Amino acid sequence: MKIEHINTYGWNDALRGMRNPLNSWNRGDSSFKYDSENGSIKEFQIGPNDEKLIKALTHGGSPHRKFLRSITVSMDITAPTYWWAEMDTYKVGTTRNSCSLQHKGDSRDFTVDDFTFENLDTLSTVDYTEMLNDQETIINIINKWRNKYINGEKTDYNLFRVMRQFIPMSYNYKATWTANYEILLNIYFWRKNHKLIEWRNFCSEILKKCPYFEKLVEFCGN
Repeated sequence: MKIEHINTYGWNDALRGMRNPLNSWNRGDSSFKYDSENGSIKEFQIGPNDEKLIKALTHGGSPHRKFLRSITVSMDITAPTYWWAEMDTYKVGTTRNSCSLQHKGDSRDFTVDDFTFENLDTLSTVDYTEMLNDQETIINIINKWRNKYINGEKTDYNLFRVMRQFIPMSYNYKATWTANYEILLNIYFWRKNHKLIEWRNFCSEILKKCPYFEKLVEFCGN
């Protein structure tokens, strides 16, 4: 699993909006600098007044921390299909633009790097050897049907369909995924101890790399 190009947007608007209920805009004391190329946050300083209110609203739960829905986050994620199937649970307020297997899946032979085969070192020697053999067999089968499709000048779409049907859930898709900080919080608390290592890795990455996210997690529990 790989997570790249994490960018966040909308901090000024979010923090101004959180002060609307009490008309307390004059107490706002945070500053932000944005990247001139893509508009994402580059540097920020959360002032003590804003942090006090952020802490109170965040700790109050989802009905009170509506400002987090105004902070947009975008990232590129490369992950296996079985993980994306679970990630699609979080569909409200998210967008996923994926690389296309339909358009580019036949552009080259498949290799072991196109799939997630991890934690093989935990298997016994016999199981490890069997897994490697199965892995090679699966990739050879997929490439066999890909080559039939290519050599047939891409006119028999049934050959392409058969190739797709043999591709396992471990196939890695890359997508640009967009959400907001409220969704990130929900994902973090529901998935941080998940039995799939991809979820634990995802939660660890957003905790470390999304600006101010670690503080928000702290505020939820204190």
